[in-house]
Amino acid sequence: MNGDKIMESLFGSKAKILKLFFTRPQLALSAEDIGKRTGLKKRAVGVIISDLVKLGVLKKDKSHKTSRTYRSHQLNFKWPYFNELKNLVLKIAPPSFPKIERGLARLGRVKLAVVTGVFLSLDNTRVDIMVVGDDIDFKRFSDFIKRLEGDLGVELRYVVLGMQEFKYRFDMFDRFVRDILEYPHRKVINKLKIKS
Repeated sequence: MNGDKIMESLFGSKAKILKLFFTRPQLALSAEDIGKRTGLKKRAVGVIISDLVKLGVLKKDKSHKTSRTYRSHQLNFKWPYFNELKNLVLKIAPPSFPKIERGLARLGRVKLAVVTGVFLSLDNTRVDIMVVGDDIDFKRFSDFIKRLEGDLGVELRYVVLGMQEFKYRFDMFDRFVRDILEYPHRKVINKLKIKS
């Protein structure tokens, strides 16, 4: 049984919402946003949010209050079991790196693919995925990103660089490229044999 199925067995429909919040813990999301990102119906989202607020996992985001209603919710970092639940959710249903590698390999002559950010449960990274290569089929790449976003329940930040541009930026110690390669990351494709 894979991680997503285990999560669903343990948490039911709450699994998608928990995964959504724990992969981007800084987010405050409305019920509408949650529904769009998880594919759950509005009524189901409302019931789950209510349950998670009662449990203390989520809290109302007071900065988005309109009249008497709270438009969005966010994780309650002070909940006593916050770290334990976060570790469980992220450990049971981590991203499938081999699946990502296979998907990217079909998109063109990909020489380097680096994942960071949401894939490694890191906040404040410049992107979540950097792809370097030539002859990338951008329609298929866009479909691939949408599928990944559906699996993860978050919008991905990504950059695609041609080989010539990447080489120029890498050789010039471009801050953007260096930030990606010098901070925690995982290379799912590394035909360029970059060691950093």
